Amino acid sequence: MALNTPFNTLPDSNTATFRTDSRTFFDREDSQREGEILSSFISAGGLHGITSSLTSNAFTTVAHVPERINQISASITYPTSTTNICWVIISSQNAVIPSWTRVGTTAYYFLAQGEGQTVPIPQILPANSAWLMRVAITGGAITTVTDLRRPASYVNAGVYNPMDMLYGAVGDNATNDTAAIQRAIDGASASSGIVYIPSGTFRIVPGTPTNDEGGSLTVAFVMRSNMHIRGDIGATFRIADSQSTNGAPKALGMFFTNAVLHDISIRGLIMDMNGVNNLQNGTNYNQSHISVSGTPGGVAARIDGMTLENNQFLNTAGTNCIVMAQSNTVGVTLGSRWTVRNNYFWNNGRDVTDFTAVYGWANKVLMEGNTLGKDDSLLPNTGAVVGYEVHGADQRIVNNLFVNFYRGMWVSSNLTSPIANIVIANNTFKATTAYGVDFDRPSANAQPIFNVVIANNIFEINDTNVPVQKVAVQMVTPYTVRDVLITGNVASKTDATISSIFVALSTPAAAVSPVTDITISGNEAYGFLGGVSLTSSSAVGMGRISVKDNLFHDLTVVGGSTPVGISVTPTSGTITSVEMTGNRIINAGYGIRLTGTISTVSVKANSYASITTANYDDSGATIANKHGDFDGTWTPVLNGFTQVLGGGAITPTGTYRKRGGLVTLTAKLSCTGGATLAAIAGTTSFLSNLPFTPGVNGAGTWVNSSTVADHGAVLASGTALYIATAWAADSKVWDITVTYPVVGE
Repeated sequence: MALNTPFNTLPDSNTATFRTDSRTFFDREDSQREGEILSSFISAGGLHGITSSLTSNAFTTVAHVPERINQISASITYPTSTTNICWVIISSQNAVIPSWTRVGTTAYYFLAQGEGQTVPIPQILPANSAWLMRVAITGGAITTVTDLRRPASYVNAGVYNPMDMLYGAVGDNATNDTAAIQRAIDGASASSGIVYIPSGTFRIVPGTPTNDEGGSLTVAFVMRSNMHIRGDIGATFRIADSQSTNGAPKALGMFFTNAVLHDISIRGLIMDMNGVNNLQNGTNYNQSHISVSGTPGGVAARIDGMTLENNQFLNTAGTNCIVMAQSNTVGVTLGSRWTVRNNYFWNNGRDVTDFTAVYGWANKVLMEGNTLGKDDSLLPNTGAVVGYEVHGADQRIVNNLFVNFYRGMWVSSNLTSPIANIVIANNTFKATTAYGVDFDRPSANAQPIFNVVIANNIFEINDTNVPVQKVAVQMVTPYTVRDVLITGNVASKTDATISSIFVALSTPAAAVSPVTDITISGNEAYGFLGGVSLTSSSAVGMGRISVKDNLFHDLTVVGGSTPVGISVTPTSGTITSVEMTGNRIINAGYGIRLTGTISTVSVKANSYASITTANYDDSGATIANKHGDFDGTWTPVLNGFTQVLGGGAITPTGTYRKRGGLVTLTAKLSCTGGATLAAIAGTTSFLSNLPFTPGVNGAGTWVNSSTVADHGAVLASGTALYIATAWAADSKVWDITVTYPVVGE
């Protein structure tokens, strides 16, 4: 039909009813002209509720299909059936539509089908009709009503706008827009449509009571599968004042589910929990922007396929911004495929002492490009306690900024699957008040943690808060954490009031199994009391640790404690092996200091500068095997000699230098006060108490500096060095240098 041809008959200007006829003509013409260009839509009503019978409540509908239909209040009685699905439309045909049942003389029609029918559309929509709903019949009752209405905003722009006249949101920060937005969500989700949120502030009043693992809570929006929300610039959901107060604290949620959902996205939305005006008297209730949680004793909720991008999460007074899931039941299925990208989390956890911005209880998570933190005015004891918690496998936490957090990240367990293949890279932990990345595997049910990479992050630690010790990367866990690579990070510590370590690995007294296979390589740390600290207070000790190619410099005295580049000090148990290779340690008290029991130590190609006490000291350690490069002191014991004291004293001292498989010892015996030392003619003389086990039949040379004599080949036997020929000389000072190969090198 040409645009200049009317749909309806032009009114006769010669009749008395011309004015009324003209108004009717233009109403119909406008509606039908719009219908020619656009699809059918619903502008008001069009839904009934659930009932305990087969007859619905009466409902009205205003539709454009394409002409305007104003269906007065009417109810629908569905056919008797134990289980049935009915599709409901409104139509202007005013006639029989094949396969469809007309409700009396109304414009309502329904099509009854079996439960196995696909969702949401069973067949092609009849002409001059619009979808209303999908109705589920179970046991002679209307049990579910799914919204299939399309608003004018959909036919105009392909979106579901809660400010459409069908839904009725206002966005003036005064009107309660919660129900209108939920209606838009329900309608859009049924057809995988997009909910478009215009600019404006929408006042949100949580009014739906529900339950999660923590107990009861009241939420604003119930999430649906295929829910997709897009916010325009400045689109803001703001929780109304006084939904929770110090006198009547409540657990709240903006978006919530305790079901199993899939394919959800929220982009460009400002979510403001208005925590200053919704306090909770420090009760540590959850008041999250987005929460997924099972019910106590029930099946854990989850979402498979969630995208949160370019949103703002602001001002919760509660314990979380995002909870990907939570469950106390062993073996439940975790959600997967979460993307949290380019969001802004600020000034959250305002009235709690236990807060985590993002609780990552899911697998296959990408947490990228987000900013998380709080204003300095909220320091030190409220707000940003933990930025992100890892509780699932295959997670990448990259390129994020964490500001003013007590603990930037926590890598912990769940009760279902291992925490494996975790990448924490290129993040900045700014103004961190306690820990950068912390590990926790607290119980036997907690799943293993392994294959973790912590790479190329920036850690800035300060003394704002006062824990016992501040640490950039910490593992203090009673159960094994293994296969962790800490590499390419740069860490700095400002202030010198509180003890601090770049990487601290510790086995607590109650530990059941040790951390092992931890590699710390290619990092730079400065301003700390220590670079790396390995300790154990448990009989299980610690496993294999590698510390190589790091730069630790400008280490700082704290409270009289001596700064140490690498400290290995187990007080209980044995550390299996420690490799320390290629490290540079500058401006410290000790370069490397070892005490306690260690099975194998490997030290090679480390360099030291401006060390005040010792480059390397293992005088307090019991070490079964030593490999690599060492410099130190030892106390030689000479056997096969006659010591003539003569009232004086003989003082043995010695040094050693080991490079690769060859060790050079010096042994000096100073005879004072008339004491003399003489070899026993015809006997074999030897040195014992050697710091390294000689190689079998290894060759070596003894040089006595008094006589500058070569006393023959050195033969190895056990832990002693024997001389091939006897000594007959004596002297007041014996100064001997011995070089020999070492077992196992």
